[in-house]
Amino acid sequence: MKTEILLFLLLFSSKSLMAYESVKFTGINYISEEQFSRVLKSRYDLIQKKWSFRPDNTIELEAYSFEKNATEQLYNFENSTPAASSFFNEAKVQYINWGLPVGFALYGAVFWDWGQVHNFRTRDEGWFARDTYAGGADKLSHAYYSFLVDRISYNLYRTNGLSHQSALKYSFIMATVIGLLIETGDAFSNFGFSIGDFISDIVGAGLGHLLNSNAYLDELIGFQFWWLDESALDQKKTANIFRQVSDYNRQKYILNFRFAAIPALREFKLTRYINLDLGYYTRGYKSTVPSPEGPARTLYTGVSLNLTQLLRDLFPKSDYAYYTSSFFKYYQAPYTAVEVVKK
Repeated sequence: MKTEILLFLLLFSSKSLMAYESVKFTGINYISEEQFSRVLKSRYDLIQKKWSFRPDNTIELEAYSFEKNATEQLYNFENSTPAASSFFNEAKVQYINWGLPVGFALYGAVFWDWGQVHNFRTRDEGWFARDTYAGGADKLSHAYYSFLVDRISYNLYRTNGLSHQSALKYSFIMATVIGLLIETGDAFSNFGFSIGDFISDIVGAGLGHLLNSNAYLDELIGFQFWWLDESALDQKKTANIFRQVSDYNRQKYILNFRFAAIPALREFKLTRYINLDLGYYTRGYKSTVPSPEGPARTLYTGVSLNLTQLLRDLFPKSDYAYYTSSFFKYYQAPYTAVEVVKK
């Protein structure tokens, strides 16, 4: 049933888009497509379709617009050239792409017991099987954090002067090299090199690369992390955010399909702020308080509130709302979603 729902959504999306005419917006002196998109969306209600990049730093966006006053004119953003001294610029990118992962590896060597085993060890963790140590949640964790590294590093590179193609290349390298170094470090510890973890890293970085490359899929698809320390709430204590990385009992990983990217559903206010979710989580694994039912894995389909779209509609010109809404692209706030079908 879940597969049929997703296929119907994608088919409905493609047919819905075909019924709308697109408008081309051209911008000059914009640092990145993110900056240009932000300006356009603060003025018009639109769905991104395709980006084009010219050697003279001209950006062109083909989009589906829902406003008649959206015109195909030239938009100029003056004085937006990145400073030559910026950290993530073209001259420094090779040092950054190797330096940051190496620094990360040094941290792991100090705090994660790397080097205690002198032979290269491998391990087979069993993917999503019930008898694995995390029920597969660890694989989604690897995919999500590689996805996040790829997305964030791409935006940093773009806003610091790298071209679209260079930012795509170096952000993917950044995400995969960090994953490879972590697994290589684990190979010389009691953990061992996990091919499953590394494949998950590649999948996450690949999804980030795809969304960085495709304007429409970036509108349609999201990958979110959910976390809540319910025990801290019960005891009226402050939740320890540092437990989120390794405590899979308080996490969910969600693939979103945003109704706001489908014209017919975007125009209808009741569905404009809704996401269709495909989520997965485990409970009772690696827990200090074992569940009486034993370890459990849950795959579900649900719906959630699109806080990103809501905030940008309510406060289209607010910097605070924009950056907060960007955070909610990657994090699903507790109590904003409903699980409809569980398996």
